[in-house]
Amino acid sequence: MVPPIPLARSPTPPRRRVLPRCRRRPPGFALALLQFAATPSVDDHIRLAAAVHFKNHLRSRWAPFPAGAAEEPLSSSAPSPSPISAPEKEQVKSVLVSLMLAALPRVQPQLSEALAVVSSHDFPQSWPALLPELVASLFSKFRISFDNNALRLDLKYCLDVFAAPLLEVFLRTSRLIAANVAGPPDTLRPLFDSQGLCCDIFHSLNSVELPEFFEEHMREWMTEFLAYLGSSPSRDQLTVTAIKFLTTVSTSVHHSLFGSPEVLQRICSSIVFPNIRFREEDEELFEMNYIEYVRRDIEGSDIDTRRRIAFELLKRIALNYKEQVTTLVSMQIQEMLKVYAVNLGDNWKEKDSAIYLVVALAPKVGSSGGYLVDVESFFTSVILPKLQEQDVNAAPMLKAGALKFFTVFRDQIPKQAVMALLPHLARFLMSESNVVHSYAANCIEKLLLKCVDPANQAALLQLCTTFNCAIV
Repeated sequence: MVPPIPLARSPTPPRRRVLPRCRRRPPGFALALLQFAATPSVDDHIRLAAAVHFKNHLRSRWAPFPAGAAEEPLSSSAPSPSPISAPEKEQVKSVLVSLMLAALPRVQPQLSEALAVVSSHDFPQSWPALLPELVASLFSKFRISFDNNALRLDLKYCLDVFAAPLLEVFLRTSRLIAANVAGPPDTLRPLFDSQGLCCDIFHSLNSVELPEFFEEHMREWMTEFLAYLGSSPSRDQLTVTAIKFLTTVSTSVHHSLFGSPEVLQRICSSIVFPNIRFREEDEELFEMNYIEYVRRDIEGSDIDTRRRIAFELLKRIALNYKEQVTTLVSMQIQEMLKVYAVNLGDNWKEKDSAIYLVVALAPKVGSSGGYLVDVESFFTSVILPKLQEQDVNAAPMLKAGALKFFTVFRDQIPKQAVMALLPHLARFLMSESNVVHSYAANCIEKLLLKCVDPANQAALLQLCTTFNCAIV
């Protein structure tokens, strides 16, 4: 391809006319020209010639010719142009903007004209992501630039001009997605691309501070964000990032956005409580990779999981609205336990979530915060029956949760009750579940450090005998 390209720059018309006959237009020809124009290792003159030829190639072949019309031929023997295929068009559109912005100054005008050719035919119906992509590229500087007066003036200008249209495009695209949700992927793909770019722009415009416009229209934005949140693992990163954003806002000067009872109720019921539930992916990790599960749960390395980030959001909101959060969570715990009681086999995840909420929101040692529930009563009614079950292999997830509760709240449980449970804990060392017997060992270790004086050899011998009898 490279040798004929300089012919396009020849001052002699006959030499230029040779170019269309030098090669046939194979599939991917336009994309290859574009790559030549953007490749740094290619000679600058060839890059410019490739850009010019790319532009002219699009002019003659991007849109099909009407019936009866024909392109003005370069010569009587020039082949009639064949339109560019739809897949190649999509490939060109996916990279044209980014390559144009990164191209040489001499090449950019040619690629800009090529962009104009494509947009004149495809924008906006067949290329709804064009405008958001261009704007996202312009606004990305707000994420990385140092905050100063000049940057804020630029941001104010962008907000005045673009904030309202951005919201309009975002909502309109959302309606189009809802109207075509059962349609073919080719219809939905450009809509989701556009929506993703709108989210990028939203991120850029909110990177310096939370502007007044977005504060006033927070309901519209958050309602749409909520529509895209789900429990699919493929969306975990999106969900975690969105909840992190809410967590940041909840501790900022704009925390009053979360202050109304309606907003708190909606955040808890739609975001926090659904995301703390045990998912199928968590079950697989529990059973297939117990080391990673224990590391995340006990060592606290689960910071980027849905369950942990949802809990962090709840904890941060509670810094300013503790009473309201305590009331909502306490009611939810009771509701979860009621649902569990209806069907102990199928609804075990409700009890697991209730235990997790109580454990996760326990105050730190030395802090003045209170507990969400009466610990001793909750232990007696919810935890103790699970620890006293004879089958150490039944409901392993719930047994692991009960063992963790017992470990965390060991100082709030009477010593006599703790010592009476040691034989039961010893049985869990024989559990088939690696997580359960690991939690049991961790719990026993901490209880022994609390309840037994190492110098009292008689007490230690009695405990060892108890453990041996329980295991045998």
